Amino acid sequence: MTWPGRIALLVLLLGPFSSACGSHSIAGATPSPAVVYDFAGLNAKQNVDQVEGLRATIRWTVPPKVIPGYSVSTWIAFAAPQGLGGVSHRIAQVGWIETDPGHPRLFWEWETSQADSQKQLGAEVKAGRPLNVEIERDGLGTYNFYADNLLLGKGSVSWTPTSVGVFTETHNPAELLPGNASHPELIAGLEQKVGGSWVPYVGEVLTTRAQFRVDLSPDGTVRIWDVRQPGAALSACRNQFVQVALGPSISPWLTT
Repeated sequence: MTWPGRIALLVLLLGPFSSACGSHSIAGATPSPAVVYDFAGLNAKQNVDQVEGLRATIRWTVPPKVIPGYSVSTWIAFAAPQGLGGVSHRIAQVGWIETDPGHPRLFWEWETSQADSQKQLGAEVKAGRPLNVEIERDGLGTYNFYADNLLLGKGSVSWTPTSVGVFTETHNPAELLPGNASHPELIAGLEQKVGGSWVPYVGEVLTTRAQFRVDLSPDGTVRIWDVRQPGAALSACRNQFVQVALGPSISPWLTT
């Protein structure tokens, strides 16, 4: 897969937001009920220290359902979960996030701890239009974040990643993932860089709710949807899918 050459871009930051993997995204507000983190996607843990980059193209047409005070997001990431319970604060990720229904935006962030977190919100993106996202890292812990071949920013962390993956995330059980069985969210061209070369990414399917579906196409495209989305039930019985690790407490990005 060949991507166009990159152009460094000074992005006008629209302001910080709370992490897609952290707290809710409205500053100063306390959501009620508390945030519940749920995920659907792929995760890999083998030889992650050798992975120098991760990239994918994300496209969705059926919008998520977002509960005010919470968020839905889709992203690629490197992470190093640790400890027992809670949320991993060692993560580097880029993707789209929707906190204002109908207005998804770019986001990227890097964290070393809860007290050392850099979270940025970028330009609005359009559903139905492919979004190319990429992370590249070096051996010194510097991460470069790209969207549509433009450099969004870079950050440095002190940890070595132990997980690399792609996920859609919700923060409230009433929220719906983007996509239904007929028109799922598509994550194509999922590749990782090893030894300076881009190769297909291979990960394990993981979901945390029975209503979430993840399907792997023969060409490597990841199809993600929510059976509660309108129109999903009509074609759900015609779809075969692989699903593992069901349960509200299991996630590669929660510290286990």
